[in-house]
Amino acid sequence: MATGGSITSLWAMLTEIGLLEVPDFQRNYAWEANNCADLYSDIKSSQESKRSHFLGSTILMVQKNDNADGRNHVYVVDGQQRLTSLFMLVSIMRDRVSSLTIKRIPPAGRGVPVDVESKCHEFLFSNEENAEQRFQANTMISVMFSESIVSFPDKDRPQLPKKHHNYSLNLRKAYWKFESLLDADLEKKADEESKLRFLWDLLKTIKEDLQILKIVTDTYEESLDVFVTLNSRGMELGPSDLIKSELFRNLSRIVGRDQIELFSTDFAAEWALLIESLQESDIDMFLRHYLVSVHNWKLQSKLMPTRVKEHLVEEANKIAAGTAEQKLEQASRKFFNQIKLAADLYGKINTVAKIQNEREAQLYRVRLPLLVLENVLKSHRIMFLALYSPATANFSDSEKYKIARIAEVLGVRWVFCGENAQDLENIFQKAALEIRSATGTSAKVIEILKASMPSDQKCQIFFQEPITDATLVRTVLYRMNQLAYDRSQLVPYSSSKIQVEHVAPATPNTHWLGVIAPNNSGDDQKKEYESTVELWGNKTILDEHINNEVKQHSFKDKCDGFDEGGKNKMAGYKNSQLDTTKHLVGIPAWDSGTIAHRNTWLAQLFVKVWKDETDSLNFEGFKEWLQSR
Repeated sequence: MATGGSITSLWAMLTEIGLLEVPDFQRNYAWEANNCADLYSDIKSSQESKRSHFLGSTILMVQKNDNADGRNHVYVVDGQQRLTSLFMLVSIMRDRVSSLTIKRIPPAGRGVPVDVESKCHEFLFSNEENAEQRFQANTMISVMFSESIVSFPDKDRPQLPKKHHNYSLNLRKAYWKFESLLDADLEKKADEESKLRFLWDLLKTIKEDLQILKIVTDTYEESLDVFVTLNSRGMELGPSDLIKSELFRNLSRIVGRDQIELFSTDFAAEWALLIESLQESDIDMFLRHYLVSVHNWKLQSKLMPTRVKEHLVEEANKIAAGTAEQKLEQASRKFFNQIKLAADLYGKINTVAKIQNEREAQLYRVRLPLLVLENVLKSHRIMFLALYSPATANFSDSEKYKIARIAEVLGVRWVFCGENAQDLENIFQKAALEIRSATGTSAKVIEILKASMPSDQKCQIFFQEPITDATLVRTVLYRMNQLAYDRSQLVPYSSSKIQVEHVAPATPNTHWLGVIAPNNSGDDQKKEYESTVELWGNKTILDEHINNEVKQHSFKDKCDGFDEGGKNKMAGYKNSQLDTTKHLVGIPAWDSGTIAHRNTWLAQLFVKVWKDETDSLNFEGFKEWLQSR
């Protein structure tokens, strides 16, 4: 039967276990770079605040101790994404310690020195002498994870490959993301001892301050029951539920007992209208975005109820007349009215793709910058809640457009460069507070947005890596197409009608394998093919009906289509309404060299499209660009 259910530190849990293994029935490692960035940000926040951070629940299923090495062996039923990421991060930290000339922190007073490298190994290995690793990743990536990440970084350790099968792409991208985040922090340290102390503090935070709800089960069935229960909507209240409860309590204080039932019905209806106006946006995300848009708060979602409660008391104390209950009721009613108005605007921001004409919404003029931002991030909403708030009237429509366009440039460049998401949110918060200020100007807002703009060179590096995010590809190529060819916006954005097309198909046939990777064979040829076709240069956008037909056809047939009578016909790129794809017609061949050239062309076009607040574009099509070279 299930036991435990206790909250414990990560290290306390690990010391009770010899081997944590992700069982075969679990899905592969699936975290994206933004998940890794969020985890790293949470660890850093815990480190800096000296407060614990709750990671969530981990469900473990005990195995009979019949394995040869005699170690206590458990399956990870829930929590493998976090655990894989944490063991990966500590492995990278160990590698950085190993690269330093000093491995020990000098003792304080009469203490003993701390061997940080050994402490990292203690985390990674249950038996260092026999190299018995504590964690075994998902079967598909377990060998790569063990040999290229966790193993000691000596000259014999195989490098994490740049080119490999797609099933390892998320793992490799996560590793490189953690590397970049950690290295960025280490670069800020003045000397090796400072770096070593930083890594030791980070390791202590991971071991001691990351808290886990550990649940231990005996059978698969029991594990599944616990998993379903923990992930059902009914178990845990979210921040919005607690804020709703606080508002109800404060607003009902002055209601007579004979009226409380009617009041409850009216309040529930008001809250339901707020939810409806959000148009499927997450209410917890909305409330947090609204609060940091209005207040200079650094706010985690789980702390929202406490901070709102404190804010309502502060506002009530500013009211001169009335009893304490009346003042709190007035402050709560004012806050409720404010979030209802903001929720309506938030819902419109979230559904900007549905805006088709100027009469529909005040956001019509900025719908394209907003459309791009909505598809690549969410923190921009903090600033737009301020920019289009009814209380903000000191900006003209043209000023609002310039601000929106600069926000688009910043947001897209930020995502491409893999910069820290929290830092971008802080920028948008600072811009929002400037907009809401009585002395705020568009020039000051634009200055805030431009101050941390990533460079052209840093953005262009992104085009050298494989890209599997279809939404990002579709959004970027659509905006490029719109500014380069479709300035009148005749082709509306649609995630279903405009699809991402692999020119060399994602699933190859013999013909395409020979075209893209002619110098390899067998598994090496497949690795080369998979790595090449996921590059930006091999991707375009295409009308849905054409995309459904061209599939694995040759490049010539994809471009020209064919009509051999009867049902034996196919539309091609030349029939597309998207000029960026139509202009591929006439290119002599599509091979790895062409893909590499188009990578370069897209990188150059990118920095022209996302450059400043203007929409002017000095443009040369890919075919013409290719011919000139």
